[in-house]
Amino acid sequence: MAAGAVQALDPILEAIERHKAALATWLACVDRQCRLEEQLPHGQCQSQITSWCEEIVETDDPRWIQGEREIMRTTAAADAAAIELLNLVPTTMAGLCALVDHAITSDVDGFMWPDDLLSSEGKNRPWQHFLLKNISAALPQFWQEGAV
Repeated sequence: MAAGAVQALDPILEAIERHKAALATWLACVDRQCRLEEQLPHGQCQSQITSWCEEIVETDDPRWIQGEREIMRTTAAADAAAIELLNLVPTTMAGLCALVDHAITSDVDGFMWPDDLLSSEGKNRPWQHFLLKNISAALPQFWQEGAV
């Protein structure tokens, strides 16, 4: 079986592509909002929408408010795709390497991954904590003691 055929069997690879697409969509929304902020008078871009609150200023440009909502929607989609990466343990070494590479290259500013996920112990943990648990779970299937 060709190496490409083996890689295609690992569902983590498709999940990585979905996460990349979600990040690209989010980044495009952020870029649009930044350009809009440069175009609008300061008084028309005061509304803020976060996962904790929605503060709408009635005098804001409707495009600004819609852009804020779109950023929250795409943030949620990117976070869901990031969590999906944690719900899959790589089944191939190529998948494991691709996941680690994606985790590193996607985190350009140290804040790209969800940072407040609830563990089974009831503690809030960063995304990377769960990634390391998955790596720990995946390695034994690829690496037999003494075989390396």
